[in-house]
Amino acid sequence: MSITMRGVQRGFANIIWVGLVLIAIVLINLIAGRTINRLDLTRDQRFTLSEPSIRAAQEIEGQVKVEVFFSTNLPPQLEQSRRDINDLLAEYAAHSDGKLTYQFIDPGANEGDRARADGYDLPAWALQQSSESELSVRYVYTGAALTWDEGGQSRVEIIPQILPGMNYEYEITRAVRTLMREEGPTTLGFLYGDGGMFDQFLQMPFDPQNPQAPEQIKAELENQLGQVFDNLYQFELVDIRAGEIPDRIKGLFVVGPTAQFDEEMKRRLDQYVMKGHPVAMFVSPYRQETLQQFQQQGFPPITVPASNRTGLEELLESYGVKLNRDAIIDFQRAQVSAERQEGRMGRMRMVQWIPFLDPRLPEITNIDHASVLVPNMDLLAFPPLDRATPLSQSSLSLTAEAVQAREASQLEIIEVLRSSDSSYRFVEDDQNTYESVSLDMLERYLPTQQNPQPTIDLEQGPFSIAMTLEGEISSALPGGGGSADELDDEEDDYLSGVEEENDEEEEPAHLDRTAEGRLLVVANGYWVESLLTGQDPLMSRGTQMMLPGGLRNTVQQYRASNILFLHNIADWLAQDSDLVRIRSRGQVAFLDTAAVGPGARKFYQVFNIAGIPAIFCVLGVLGYFIRRTRRARITQLYSSGK
Repeated sequence: MSITMRGVQRGFANIIWVGLVLIAIVLINLIAGRTINRLDLTRDQRFTLSEPSIRAAQEIEGQVKVEVFFSTNLPPQLEQSRRDINDLLAEYAAHSDGKLTYQFIDPGANEGDRARADGYDLPAWALQQSSESELSVRYVYTGAALTWDEGGQSRVEIIPQILPGMNYEYEITRAVRTLMREEGPTTLGFLYGDGGMFDQFLQMPFDPQNPQAPEQIKAELENQLGQVFDNLYQFELVDIRAGEIPDRIKGLFVVGPTAQFDEEMKRRLDQYVMKGHPVAMFVSPYRQETLQQFQQQGFPPITVPASNRTGLEELLESYGVKLNRDAIIDFQRAQVSAERQEGRMGRMRMVQWIPFLDPRLPEITNIDHASVLVPNMDLLAFPPLDRATPLSQSSLSLTAEAVQAREASQLEIIEVLRSSDSSYRFVEDDQNTYESVSLDMLERYLPTQQNPQPTIDLEQGPFSIAMTLEGEISSALPGGGGSADELDDEEDDYLSGVEEENDEEEEPAHLDRTAEGRLLVVANGYWVESLLTGQDPLMSRGTQMMLPGGLRNTVQQYRASNILFLHNIADWLAQDSDLVRIRSRGQVAFLDTAAVGPGARKFYQVFNIAGIPAIFCVLGVLGYFIRRTRRARITQLYSSGK
């Protein structure tokens, strides 16, 4: 084999080319290491620091030190979490102009680092590790502590666990904002004394075996609520029967009321609204009623749907919202539900959950992203309290006065959630009541293979399920929620918006007043209770283990979306929209399969299983023939030249 000058020149050219490529790669890495910009092709820019987080970093006063306690030799998914946290903290540090610094610490390296992590109350959690010969458990740390110092003052916030799938940006920004807050967390309230979700806990009979005073139970419930909402807010349970709603309550939840509101209770709630405090009301025209009269014969209590008239309907209507007495069903977008079936296989008793489509539990896909409550959210489905006889979803509508106020730009109204275009509703009238629509009743309307579209003579959707009202809201009661002798002059001026002279006569108590208010109304009074108390049987851990994989994933995704929506509502009540935007980034997106026909769905399944491998095989065969043809051409060229 002889070496020609042309071959040497070609070899030197290749070496020079490879060297230039390596130098370019090194230069690109050096430049990338000194910049905070990254290429992010995701729809919601989930891997790029958002504007609220950048602002939080820029507004740091003093110094914030972040200590990330991360064990070494972790599984790949946890190592990826370490890299993601490192990238985010680098961006925070760059935007903070040196006011935020960070370091990674391995608590397993020495006893001092482990003691430091324990001093921050960061938990060590059990990580299972398996090999060919054994299964072992190792305790690891994946948490962070943020310490703020300024002028001799210091505060600490911790992120107990950093795990795959978490919204890391939200956790860091939440902790930084909490460190910068001097006045303490905002106080939000949950109403009780209205027959809602908390009355069952606070009015339970005294148990001699476990004596707890009502105030102790109340404090425990408030603490649990704080944990549900990531301890961002301080929660207080407010008894509507006891007195006025305190002004320290900056926003109020009214969840599933079932008791009748007397005039004084309505006045207190109305006065709270007239002071401009935001209120989120989850109300339903129907409720579940437990019948006890058969217990003496040895039968268990029977739960049946019943009418739910609390007096809040008149209050809401004066604000511009009608709570319709109807039942919404949706055949095309039916939430996956399940029924329990028991049987025996030999001597073994078998329990399984059979999935089916329940039109009474519609998926909500018409979501108005103009609302800060639902940024980037594609789908919701409210869990029922009882899957055996669930209450159907009801709807909302606007009064003529509210429509006029919206047209006059006096009231901003956003229909946050609406049912799909394929939904229908049964409307209650003098002859028919629809506290709950049974599946037997819907059988004659169910779509079939011969007739995939349901033939049903009912009003077709979409229908409004949740809406917000912001702007000029009229009081529901004469005198703006109180009589002249109940409100002092200062409150009277505030509620009416009119500055009175001292020598003028007192304004008559019967005149209606208006105020700048903020209301969220959801025509479903039980989904929050189901979510927080875990009464939905599909949410229990034992049931989750028995569900088919697809159904289990769907239920878990629905729960995650509902928790996200509930947290966004708390931020809306606290008037903190920045956290809503950050929390909603990176959430799990739902695939809308309802609009895909059975044939198309089958095609996608087959394509995912066999289509992609087949494409690679075709490309491989095509490449083989291209190379074979090229070699034949080269051989022919050299043969002809001899």
